[in-house]
Amino acid sequence: MNDQLFSTKVSSKARDYFFDVKQSQNGSYYLAINEARKSEDGNSKRQCVLIFNNLLTDFAAAFAQSMQKISKLDSTIIWDPRNTTTSETALSSEVDTENRKRRFRDKTPAEIEHEQMLNTNNGRPKNSGLRWSAEDRIKVTDFFNQGEPVAAIAGNLHRSIPSITAELMKQGLLQEKPTVGKPF
Repeated sequence: MNDQLFSTKVSSKARDYFFDVKQSQNGSYYLAINEARKSEDGNSKRQCVLIFNNLLTDFAAAFAQSMQKISKLDSTIIWDPRNTTTSETALSSEVDTENRKRRFRDKTPAEIEHEQMLNTNNGRPKNSGLRWSAEDRIKVTDFFNQGEPVAAIAGNLHRSIPSITAELMKQGLLQEKPTVGKPF
């Protein structure tokens, strides 16, 4: 099957990077990252990394941690994980340009309600994938400072545990992602 659901590309003079969201024959989703290097003889070499759905959240967290470290080491790189918009010259979408444009604008209350309904119907936390409000950022801090477990905070804010963990890391309340069984 390997249906491609989304594709976007980042290009430089010497390399192209393709980020493709696909669905495997068994129905699970995965991310394929392909690097195409242009050589002097006109040929291109390709390398591919596949990240399957069970590791996508960990992969994203590791990427965010790496970018945070790089931005501290190199002042020319500005990294704010809450603002992942990219200039049109650096990022060109082949499949989903309109959805990318819509993703970064504020949603109407009706659109938020619709997404919450879809999340609930699909077994996800109600606020999964929705933009964090300033109020929710304050609530996560307050809950954490009161000693609430991350799972309880996730339940209270209708978000996933990885989402709460990522927000706590962004706020500097957690230094590293806790491992299973390790108390926070």
